[in-house]
Amino acid sequence: MYWENAPDTETMLVSQAMSRKRYFDIKKYLHFNDNTAIDSDRYYKVRPIYILLNEALQKFGVFAEHLSIDERMVRYFGRHGCKMYMKGKPVKFGYKLWILSSFDGYPFHIIPYQGAQKENGSENSSEKLDKAMKSKKEKKTLSQTVVENLLSVVETPAKHKIYMDNFLRHMIFLFPSEISVSLLQVQLERIEWQNAL
Repeated sequence: MYWENAPDTETMLVSQAMSRKRYFDIKKYLHFNDNTAIDSDRYYKVRPIYILLNEALQKFGVFAEHLSIDERMVRYFGRHGCKMYMKGKPVKFGYKLWILSSFDGYPFHIIPYQGAQKENGSENSSEKLDKAMKSKKEKKTLSQTVVENLLSVVETPAKHKIYMDNFLRHMIFLFPSEISVSLLQVQLERIEWQNAL
């Protein structure tokens, strides 16, 4: 579509910068990871992009007082093992991302969700990270692991107010009493909260 010649669909900026053939050649040979060393991480091919993105987002630290932990969907209709369907979301099909963001939507940390452990016992790199964060005696839920991973980039969680939805509501019991993190559950189904937000 970018290389169309019709006046209503042409995009001069793109078509003058690069030919269609050149674009598809770059797309064909562009790799961010070595394909000969693929592990069980479902996001292995784009993992370096997420690492660079998180480093760039955290370059100046977590400067917002009010933080939100929630899942977001990235629209995708193709074939992939991580594609999900989420009823009740504006974007129903796509990739699920766990995001720590400020009250105005600036993301500080992004973790792509790739599903539970596989049946054959192999685990992906995010599950290895999750296991490393867990204590050996205590079995933690997905929501506890997600919140711990996302809050690991916050230097002093006690100085922030953290908002989360129903899925993460039992996280108040995660934090020890010496860390006074303000965890607030916001239910958008309630009319009185909608006006406050």
